[in-house]
Amino acid sequence: MSNYNLQFTWSGFDAANRVISGADFQTEFEAIQTAVNSKLDTTNAGFAEAWVNFTGTGTVAINDSYNVTSITDRGTGFYKVNMTNSISTAYPAIVGICASDNFIELDNVDITVDDFDIYTRDVSSGGTLDDAPMVTVAVIA
Repeated sequence: MSNYNLQFTWSGFDAANRVISGADFQTEFEAIQTAVNSKLDTTNAGFAEAWVNFTGTGTVAINDSYNVTSITDRGTGFYKVNMTNSISTAYPAIVGICASDNFIELDNVDITVDDFDIYTRDVSSGGTLDDAPMVTVAVIA
């Protein structure tokens, strides 16, 4: 059986430096990955606590995400982003971009630690609500 020297160092994070056997490598790696994800989720202000890239036309579909459970289609150009785990503040910075001639508008009245609403509007039609072909949003807290 092979042995591996696994060393992991990150400022502000307890270093792991241990020799592990080949059979335990996956288990050790997953434990460190879980610890890092936990650290990112709870103590590193400025990191994205949630992000999502989704298709906003037709049937709304998440292309990729972190800490986002689902997107609710609430009508033309109107979406609710539902998070897996609550974010750490009621006052996050939420940023986003859209494909095509669309832009994002945040409903700052309806932000909770579990979800928030966004609108996508078409620039070329004077800002009317419009389903965007691709939307990316990140929550930074």
